[in-house]
Amino acid sequence: MNNRFPSKEHQKNLLVAREIFDRHQGSHFSMARNEEYNQYKSLGISKVQERQWAIELAARYYQMLTSSENTQERMDWMISLYFIIIEYQMHTELQLLLDYYLSNKEKIARFECLLVAERCIEILKDKNFANIAKILMFVAESLLATVNLREYSFPEGESMEGSNLETYSEKAMDNRIKRAEEELVRISKTQSLDPVQ
Repeated sequence: MNNRFPSKEHQKNLLVAREIFDRHQGSHFSMARNEEYNQYKSLGISKVQERQWAIELAARYYQMLTSSENTQERMDWMISLYFIIIEYQMHTELQLLLDYYLSNKEKIARFECLLVAERCIEILKDKNFANIAKILMFVAESLLATVNLREYSFPEGESMEGSNLETYSEKAMDNRIKRAEEELVRISKTQSLDPVQ
């Protein structure tokens, strides 16, 4: 019997699994939290297939991130991309994300630059990305320098109405910047990385 072509049941399982995978942004934790992991696991998806889906999903998120002109939308796409990069240890996709923010930092909202710098600091603590620690350090420091050069304004182009003012207040921003800078110094000492001047 020729097994070169997947059966209709296998194709159906792939479609169901892909729908679950996409809905949970590839996160097994999210699947489990929403009680869909057992169903997903029963469909027998290989690690190779999952990685391919993760790459496709990351490419879609990156395209949405880089094409959006809305700060909040861009931050949402960045966070989605960040989580799938971490989940699947995607070095190439991380490099693309870092390059995008480094080359566009002057055009991007102050709060968004800070958010990306904070994500870089989180990744610096992940041993799976130790080979690009110096790049992460450089991007985080560069984005924080950009943030520090700008005057505070309630998120660029946004309205105060309906927002969480505590998140965006000048004092909260200053505290987050200070914490990020202190964390970078601490990491550079513990990991023997030279902070970029």
